[in-house]
Amino acid sequence: MRILIGSINAWHNSNAIGNTLSNWFDSQENMVFSNLYSRSEMPSNNVCTDYFRITETQMLKNLFSKEKNGYHFNYDARKENNTTPNTAKHENSIINIIKKYNLSPVYALSQSLWNSNLWINNKLKEYISNYSPDIFFSFAEKPIILRKRIETIKSLCENCKVVLFVADDVYTVFKQSTLPRKKQLVYDFDWCIANADLVYGASDELCKEYKSIFSRDFKLLCKGCDVKDVKEKNNEVINLVYAGNLFYGRDKTLCELVNAIEKVNSLGNKKMKLEIYTASPVSEESSKILNTDGASKIVGPKPYSEVVEKMHNADIVLHVESFEEDEIKKVRLSYSTKIIDCLQSGSCPLAIGPDGIASINYFKKVDGAITVTDTRCLTDILADLVKSPSKIYDNALLCNAYAKKYHDINTVRERINSDFIDLLKD
Repeated sequence: MRILIGSINAWHNSNAIGNTLSNWFDSQENMVFSNLYSRSEMPSNNVCTDYFRITETQMLKNLFSKEKNGYHFNYDARKENNTTPNTAKHENSIINIIKKYNLSPVYALSQSLWNSNLWINNKLKEYISNYSPDIFFSFAEKPIILRKRIETIKSLCENCKVVLFVADDVYTVFKQSTLPRKKQLVYDFDWCIANADLVYGASDELCKEYKSIFSRDFKLLCKGCDVKDVKEKNNEVINLVYAGNLFYGRDKTLCELVNAIEKVNSLGNKKMKLEIYTASPVSEESSKILNTDGASKIVGPKPYSEVVEKMHNADIVLHVESFEEDEIKKVRLSYSTKIIDCLQSGSCPLAIGPDGIASINYFKKVDGAITVTDTRCLTDILADLVKSPSKIYDNALLCNAYAKKYHDINTVRERINSDFIDLLKD
């Protein structure tokens, strides 16, 4: 099977979508992959070696030149020294600023560029036609770009099947948006779902609600666990690790946690510390709290393999969500790929977030997971763990057994493979 993966960022194991793709598609011996993406960065994974890159920066430059957009290349991250081009570093800085300040005019310009069809040229068409994918697979993000990609691929390879994965309740966010591009976002998302041959959803709640909205089935799909064994004893200072983005108000929940850690540590010698692994921009106010001497530190982004090891060596691994009403609406149906990272770590999970959202509901089902739905209880819960550290080890053992029983990575990969084979029979 020839699988064309569509993404915005390059297939890179350090970002959530990239390591999820690797989680699902590594060791799929009857599949070959190519990645069509839209950033200047280089990829880094053990699965794919064929790429086509086309960026907004290229499109802007080529408005004033005869050069055609797009760059088709081969790259094996296992053999090459992966370095980030200066253009990608500059691009990432600009993207972080746009996200931080929600600069609507920039989003409007981006929409206009992708709507222009300037990027759908002979280079791109030749790449798609020569690769001739059996399946186009993409996260259901950036619907304007996604619709154009699907239309182009289907026009060149009419037998190509389209498979989408819906990770978050983006449809509700689009419907409630006050942005001028709201109507197009809703229309394009509707179109993409209607024209997909198979759609996966990240949580039971999302699959059920979206089935009622779109009148079609959504199949549940989660990451698989490559489960590590529980380490034999706790660290002398209880080490909490958070690995993930700080969007959707998660930084504020972590600030509440740091305040609780400081209170516990103030009762005697330092007993707890938090390490945060993230590439997300953070406000000056949150940064001051999250970089508190003796209690918390933002380490920054690290390679996925290193983050996995840090989570394994931690005593407690964290999943957090915001308690703010506007942010709850955005994540209420999301399962979050970070749940699996917590479950497979061999450490004790601590989930902090409001009742009623999919990720917190899930942690309540997990044997050994500690779930906190009211931050006013945090200090008492942490103090109890400091007083009885054996609970951390016991909970980690329970969670480890749960992960091995319900999220074995090989079972997840076999299911995807079977789904794809069945799809190509139709």
